[in-house]
This record gives sequence, C-alpha cells and structure tokens, in this order.
Amino acid sequence: MWFEILPPAAIICVALYIPGFATYHLNKALCGNHYRRNTDERFDRIMYMRDYRLNKNVYEGRGLETITDQK
Repeated sequence: MWFEILPPAAIICVALYIPGFATYHLNKALCGNHYRRNTDERFDRIMYMRDYRLNKNVYEGRGLETITDQK
C-alpha cells in the first residue's frame, strides 16, 4: 500500500535535517555565534582574515581603537 513509504520517508527526512540542525548549534557552542560567516568570495575571505588579525574574534566588529599605532 501507499502508506508503507511513510516510515522510510520520515527516516530520510530526519537524516537530511540533522546536519543543518547540528551545525547551527555547534557553531553556537564553538564560535559563540549561530551562523558561520560566508567566505565563498575572495573579498569576504580577505575581510575575514583582516577581522581575525585585528580582533582575534571575527564576529565582534570593532573600530580603529583596536589597531595599534606603528612608528
């Protein structure tokens, strides 16, 4: 019968949902933010590396006070 497909379909749907659910909570636990920064494009990667170099935390934006004066 047609309803015999429901248990396997439910198992497949749950199995496909778990990675997205787990990543959301793992990012919160490890990075302190629910969402991962998108670094697909070159400019985004450069800004990510710049934020990490200046702040050591890419999720907290800070201004010019974090840049040390170099003479």
